[in-house]
Amino acid sequence: MSYLSALTARLGLSFAVILGVATLVFFLIHLIPGDPVLVALGEYGSSADYAGMRARLGLDRPLLAQWIAFLGGVVRLDLGTSLASGAPVAGLLGDCFTMTLVLAGASLAIAIATGIPLGIAAAVRRGGLWDRCSSAVAVAAMSLPNFVLGPLLILVFAVSLRWVPVSGAEDAGSLILPALTLGLSMAALLARMTRAALVEVLQEPFIVAARARGLAESRVVLRHALATASLPILTAIGLQLGALLGGAVVTEAVFDWPGLGQLLIDAIYRRDYPVVQGGVLLIASVYVLVNTLIDLMYLAIDPRIAQGRRAG
Repeated sequence: MSYLSALTARLGLSFAVILGVATLVFFLIHLIPGDPVLVALGEYGSSADYAGMRARLGLDRPLLAQWIAFLGGVVRLDLGTSLASGAPVAGLLGDCFTMTLVLAGASLAIAIATGIPLGIAAAVRRGGLWDRCSSAVAVAAMSLPNFVLGPLLILVFAVSLRWVPVSGAEDAGSLILPALTLGLSMAALLARMTRAALVEVLQEPFIVAARARGLAESRVVLRHALATASLPILTAIGLQLGALLGGAVVTEAVFDWPGLGQLLIDAIYRRDYPVVQGGVLLIASVYVLVNTLIDLMYLAIDPRIAQGRRAG
């Protein structure tokens, strides 16, 4: 299978996944109890007001007709308008998603800069004190939920030490605690994944041969072993990047970060269907896009994958 064929097949699968997610989100959000018109107008609106708003928003039509209209809008990149504010959903998502990307990027940078070096050190010193300590710390970090770690960091660094703001996004210091909250658990996973991949590769015959040729240990580990072990590490990074976008919902609520998660929580409370549908669809699309790019990077890093598909 050529790269072009692999790209076409992967994009087709990605489109099908996004379509399925859009459909699932549409029907699930309409199953949530509550009336968005009642939330928007309050309990003191008249029957004529309720009926007029439902007709204006298309909520008086059959559910199947609303679904077809929703998919048509997605194809045209028109996500509708917010039921609560009347603003275009695309504009609301764009502003908030920028803040979420800033948080996710900072978290990912912390995870990569911390987790991969720790994993390399643990693999090189396999079975030693460093390996055992780093493994224990990694397990503890992965076991601690964000809604527990976040308040702990606030109590220590914001309330007790007063080094950083408690919440909000007024300055660069406001990014530190939410980025640490998201990045530390991902760093622990990357450390474990890097260690496991490197331990296996370091036992391969070509690594023994490289050492026998007198190559420096740092070159053997970083240039030969780490390059070979990069595929599972890339997989972990791609999956965690998608998880960062979804998992940021809780963290943004804890730190009052004005991102996509905070917007979605408010929209769910208000039964703002278009905003919820658009937000979840955006997260799913980015998640699928990231994993598609990871798959294509596989083909570039290891051509044997494409050869295996061609042989199949």
